[in-house]
Amino acid sequence: MDQNETRRKIRDLMWSWGRALDRRESLQRELKRVGAMIEDLYASYSGIRYGEIKGTGGTGDPTYRAVERINELLEAHKAEADTLQAEIFENIRFKRAIDESMNDLSAIERRIIEMRYQNEWSWAYVAIKVNYAESTVREIETGVIDKFGVFWRFDDVVCFHREPGSYARPPMDRN
Repeated sequence: MDQNETRRKIRDLMWSWGRALDRRESLQRELKRVGAMIEDLYASYSGIRYGEIKGTGGTGDPTYRAVERINELLEAHKAEADTLQAEIFENIRFKRAIDESMNDLSAIERRIIEMRYQNEWSWAYVAIKVNYAESTVREIETGVIDKFGVFWRFDDVVCFHREPGSYARPPMDRN
């Protein structure tokens, strides 16, 4: 992989890092919504269990079919909740791994990276805020990206930090 491709991948990773908190909040809202749906289904259950409806007509009975459908929905929503929990956990791991790398930066490098990738400010605005020329700000950012290129290697979508046990995976967008 050439230097420009490495830089592109690291910049994509940094944009994902910058949006990680918003992503986590979105996942947590979705998890709360799914949790409410699960609670509603349990409330709909109203104490009916398969064992209590035996002898009421079997699989042809509408009550039996309703309980069966509620069970299917419960299982589907529980699986969705588990997936969301796993995504939230992965999001936290991802952000922490990048945050650890950010700790190695100088104060000005960190400030520029945060303003650009977390605040999503334009290069001109970042330059004004740090009182540097825009070209200097871009050079500092490129230096940081190159510094990260030394510490990160890429295998498809997973980025592994060279320190044992620390890695980051860019969050996948849910459709």
